[in-house]
Amino acid sequence: MSLLQTILSNNLVASIIGGLIAGGFAVWAVRDTLRNQRKLDKEHRCRTIKGTLEAIREELRVIGEFYNEELGTHWKNWEKFQEYEKQEFKLRISLSQDYSIVYSSNANSLGQIPNPALRHEIVEVYTSFKVLIDYYKMNDTLMSMDENERADWDVSGFTKRLRGHHYRFLNLNQKVLGTLEEELTKLSKNQS
Repeated sequence: MSLLQTILSNNLVASIIGGLIAGGFAVWAVRDTLRNQRKLDKEHRCRTIKGTLEAIREELRVIGEFYNEELGTHWKNWEKFQEYEKQEFKLRISLSQDYSIVYSSNANSLGQIPNPALRHEIVEVYTSFKVLIDYYKMNDTLMSMDENERADWDVSGFTKRLRGHHYRFLNLNQKVLGTLEEELTKLSKNQS
């Protein structure tokens, strides 16, 4: 009897060899499963980020369009006056809602956006919008005061700052919408 036949005829040795072979396949199967799970997790993370960015893009697009249609027209009419910088912006509006629902409800996902410049732009445009809303609220309060109460205010200076925030928001919104389009195009190509 040969050495191999002697080894294989021994039940203990055959069990050990069989166990090693089965264990090897089990390790291979676990590694393969983990690799597939990591791939699925990465795809899920990409889809989540893409969905968040798409929702933010739509929210900013709608906010920008609504804002421009409703308040942009008033600014254009106001600026037609020859000495508009000395004029008050005499529009009273009541703003009491949070107009950034998608941003607020997805704040935890913003840190997952792989592009740090885009993350910054998103936070910057929403912050700019909130500051602008606060300025409109202050303008509303200012316009509700009588002449004597307003005498203590630098109304033309305030109006200049309000106008500055108006254009800052419009410019930032256009910039971030462009960056969002670029990032979404990249993410779509990476998923393909």
